[in-house]
Amino acid sequence: MKYYVYKWINPKTDEIFYVGKGKYTRFYNRAASKHHSGRCQNKKNKLHKEGFTDDDIIHIIKEFNTEVEALDCETNLINEIGIIEEGGTLFNFRKNGTETGSYQKYREKDIQDMAAAYKSGMTLLEIGRDYNIHEATVRRYIIGAGTVTRERGTPRRVDIDHIIRDFKGGMSRSAIARKYGYTSASNITHILKQNNIKFKSRSVLSQEKIDNNKDFIISEYKNGSTLHNIGRAIGVDPMRVGGFVQKNNITRF
Repeated sequence: MKYYVYKWINPKTDEIFYVGKGKYTRFYNRAASKHHSGRCQNKKNKLHKEGFTDDDIIHIIKEFNTEVEALDCETNLINEIGIIEEGGTLFNFRKNGTETGSYQKYREKDIQDMAAAYKSGMTLLEIGRDYNIHEATVRRYIIGAGTVTRERGTPRRVDIDHIIRDFKGGMSRSAIARKYGYTSASNITHILKQNNIKFKSRSVLSQEKIDNNKDFIISEYKNGSTLHNIGRAIGVDPMRVGGFVQKNNITRF
């Protein structure tokens, strides 16, 4: 085998989503490595998660003695099936292996839709997932459409509203940071301060939890629970629980 044309298919439907030209072991290397097209790789990863293997997905269509013959076959198949942006099913970037530049083009309406989604508060990453393209590509498209991008790390208004709601509802800043993908609780503290949200010190919050759980603490301690387990149950340092027990002269049964 010298030159060949191969395809990537969805085994569930036999729909072809990539056509390529290979030489010698490129077919096998491409199967084992990450594809240069994020869209193809994402599609293959999803199929893997459903239980399909590379043998199910990647197939050689035809072998050739010369590269010219393989290129002609590849180009004809791409033109026949069509790329996804033009109503076809292929995620190919280029028409054939000799071209440079991206074959992946979006209609003006698609770009305007991306820009509108970004202005509504969606992130570049979220839009990229919807269109199966990298966030950097989304950024390039919407800037070309005249959209001013937000600073990196700037939270969306909808996130801010939810962060404030969760904080007022009693969720800790660390838990909120994990929920919305921030690196630390200090990010949440900064957002709350910027929005003039007052928050109580840790000692005040701990005391409120003890005050609201006095009966529980007394009952659990008298029945043999440790200070550590009681503190963990109400979200308070065990030493504070111990201080409450000692101050109120609570003894075990």
